[in-house]
Amino acid sequence: MASIMIHLETAWRLMQSGGLFYGKINDPGGYYLGIIAPDSVNLDGFAEKGIRWAAHLRAKTPKQWYQNIGEFYQKKREKLNHDFLLGYAVHNITDAAFDETLHEPIWAASKKADTARIYENPNDAGWAECFRYDYFQQNQSWWVQDVSPALKSAQAYKINKLPADLINRYRLYLMDSYFCTLEREAPKVITKEIVWLLADYVESQCCKILSV
Repeated sequence: MASIMIHLETAWRLMQSGGLFYGKINDPGGYYLGIIAPDSVNLDGFAEKGIRWAAHLRAKTPKQWYQNIGEFYQKKREKLNHDFLLGYAVHNITDAAFDETLHEPIWAASKKADTARIYENPNDAGWAECFRYDYFQQNQSWWVQDVSPALKSAQAYKINKLPADLINRYRLYLMDSYFCTLEREAPKVITKEIVWLLADYVESQCCKILSV
């Protein structure tokens, strides 16, 4: 699964010229708030598997995961703020796409690149790399000029049993505290080019799954 800034950069990329959602998002703040909503379950500590899987509409295979997302989107598209719902769906598609294409190579490369540190859990090297990438996005123009201002004025909605208040609190944590929790070290594996390739794949899946 992708880290939060990889999610937001991917979502932002889909809104740019030539992207699938270019000129189609009426409420950018709602869209970005929907993007971060599924990860709000981890705000008060890493949630148990059942809670995380439910929030992400997750399944055992990418095919079923994509199907879950498409069914949820179609069921809710007339009942929720559309851009918020779209963001929620895109987050989950991005996680499925990341796991399908990038998780194993990034985690393997991170272990090789981060030999100076010993991790108790083998998965931690991959997460450390994602968090290094996240840290260095806080001064990038896509975040400073576009996404961060939009998030500040966004309205949250309850979605898939996730309370609006929880999503709002997660938004505040992301904007006020998140970067302070990260190490100030440059990423060793993940690059902007990798994230944009992920966005291209997410875009192709959105066309298939959401029919947008």
